[in-house]
Amino acid sequence: MYLPPTCHTMSTVEKKSFCHCLKNVKFPQGYYSNIKSLVSIKDLKLVGLKPHDCHVLMQQLLPVAIHGICPEKVRVSITRLCFFFNAIGSKVIDPQQLDNLENEASIILCELEMYSLPPPPHFLTS
Repeated sequence: MYLPPTCHTMSTVEKKSFCHCLKNVKFPQGYYSNIKSLVSIKDLKLVGLKPHDCHVLMQQLLPVAIHGICPEKVRVSITRLCFFFNAIGSKVIDPQQLDNLENEASIILCELEMYSLPPPPHFLTS
């Protein structure tokens, strides 16, 4: 049985766009300049990521890099996830915002789960 790809699966053209975006991003001096060396345009992959690289990618770069690539509903959910990670990774967290962050995490996970499911096979939709 063949299941079609989910809506967040990137085509080769989308992967190239994503990698070119990360390869060409510019940062202020001393902020973060390592991402260019971690992008492999030939293989369309990110290679050799360290924990700090993953943090910067999730909190800062991913919303920018997927802007024109993913469907809007997926892009909004991923951007919300990045903002959530940015909020919980900050040095100071307002204790009054913890309940809101917990609710936000639940909503984001439900949205991502909805969008990750493949569409039903054609014989089930008649």
